[in-house]
Amino acid sequence: MKAELIMASVEPTNSYVRYRVIFVCMLMAVLLYLDRFCISFAEVFIKDELGLSDEQIGILLGSFFVSYALCQVPSGWFSDRFGSRKMLTIYILMWSLFTAMTGLATGFISLLIFRLGFGLSQAGAYPTSANIVSKWMPLTERGFASSMVTVGGRIGGALAPVLTALLIIMYVPLTESSDLTTGDIMNPHGLATTFLERVEEKQEFETKIYAGLTSESKNYLYAEAVAAKAEAAAEAATTARKVAEDTAAIAANASGEKKALAETEAKNAAAAAELAVAEAAAAADAAVEAKALVKSFTKAESSFLVNLNSILQEQQLYNPEDFEGLTLNKQAEQLLEVSPGELNVEQKSRLNRLLFEARYAADVRKVQGKGWRKMMMTYGLVGIVIAVIFWWVIRDYPRAHPSCSEQELEL
Repeated sequence: MKAELIMASVEPTNSYVRYRVIFVCMLMAVLLYLDRFCISFAEVFIKDELGLSDEQIGILLGSFFVSYALCQVPSGWFSDRFGSRKMLTIYILMWSLFTAMTGLATGFISLLIFRLGFGLSQAGAYPTSANIVSKWMPLTERGFASSMVTVGGRIGGALAPVLTALLIIMYVPLTESSDLTTGDIMNPHGLATTFLERVEEKQEFETKIYAGLTSESKNYLYAEAVAAKAEAAAEAATTARKVAEDTAAIAANASGEKKALAETEAKNAAAAAELAVAEAAAAADAAVEAKALVKSFTKAESSFLVNLNSILQEQQLYNPEDFEGLTLNKQAEQLLEVSPGELNVEQKSRLNRLLFEARYAADVRKVQGKGWRKMMMTYGLVGIVIAVIFWWVIRDYPRAHPSCSEQELEL
């Protein structure tokens, strides 16, 4: 009896290393989708800071799928040739590196290179994890294991917007200045034109700000608006001239009844072109007069920003009617829940800056855009940590793992 008890005490117990392996693969899938989708939620900040067009943003987002699709088969072959543990660790490190490097991008070309490299690196993730599942899990558990890895990707996709927003907000805390600086007004002509139109319409948000502006700031806005009209008139005149030239060419080549009709259209087009040119000349003269009020646009813009920042720091500007149909930033919504009298200077300044951005979304750079680079680098660093964990936990097959019991090896 005593001998049997001794034998029972030394009998090897079943290990469950395979579940640790699947958990780490699931963790890899969470990171996979976090890193894949985070750029989509930072897109507006990247676009503003680097001055990218909608077309360039579309190319950047699409370039990932090009390299991802082209490299899936080669990456699967590399995993078969050199081992799943080694290659998937390399893949995680590579895409984490490209994620972090995205935070260092200086323009469209560098972003495109990093995005192509990112797609190349992620191409081997699922094929290699499928290889690991097939070697580690018995047939009766492979469906469960594969579904867990897939669920990890869905979790990462669901977490991406929340975590990305939290990181961006964290890296641009309320203690950091919310002041508008030179370059934050991306479209001075458009902002000035829209602002003055809203003042004329007596919209409360703009009316309150306008009341606090100095005469110099008002002259600056007026000059920018008139300059915008002059540019628009010049473009209209150019278009009218082109139409007149094309119509005249058609009339010259026409014959019979069509020629008479074409000549009439050509005369009308020529008259419209003359009128457009006259309007452009008048607009140009008005722009010259407006510029005379502003000796230096650079100094005038700086003075205007100082003036505007002081208003944004001090006044209560929110009026629900002015923001109907507009999407407010989450942080702005949170600050609006606080009683106006309880807001400190930093909170009031940030709230008004976010409200100003909502009113002029296409014209003003986002204050929280300062956090997107650090956010990308954070995701990259987290990826390096997960790559280390993956290398530590995973082996190419159960027998190579020191913690696997004989019972688990026999499954």
